[in-house]
Amino acid sequence: MKLLLTGGCILLVALAIAILNYPVDTQEPYSENLSYTGLVVDEKSDLRYWSHMPLTYNYSNEDECYPLRINRTEWALNEIEKLTESQVSFVHTEGKADISFVCSKNSLVNLADRTETLGEAEVEYSLRSPRIMSAKIYLYSGIPQGCDYPDVEIHEILHAFGEKHNTHPQSVMNVVQWRCLKGINTSVDGVIFDRLKYTY
Repeated sequence: MKLLLTGGCILLVALAIAILNYPVDTQEPYSENLSYTGLVVDEKSDLRYWSHMPLTYNYSNEDECYPLRINRTEWALNEIEKLTESQVSFVHTEGKADISFVCSKNSLVNLADRTETLGEAEVEYSLRSPRIMSAKIYLYSGIPQGCDYPDVEIHEILHAFGEKHNTHPQSVMNVVQWRCLKGINTSVDGVIFDRLKYTY
């Protein structure tokens, strides 16, 4: 009987050690379809964060990224740096990156409800902490006529920081069919960039 109890205790100790040594950085995929449907989605912002700055980024298929798309993406990254007073910063790399932009020359159109998706963000979070591990941002070819400001790109990049949609019609995080911002309205979205400045 003593031998059986001793064997059971050893097994429990071994199991506890295995659980404690479970890898911390196990990743959980999070994907969100960010269609321009004109619907308002009210979601609370995640308390998620990157563990380092600057963040590296690349274009995983640069041959598919036409110059206007790259210019808009670079402008969006610069705008976020400016609005966070460089507390958030980005560095281009050719290798593995924190944020990878994937361009497509095709539009992503849903024929059923006649909506067009201009971008999507896919973010991987750690299972053991609120840490953001990596992000992939898909940018599709459709850009509304006369919309020069990179609000689509800023919107997607902010999703890579855990930002969710809100209900304000002038917010960069409100996904609506007719949104064509001329710049960031800091009286509306200032809180987003203040939160980023505080976090980083």
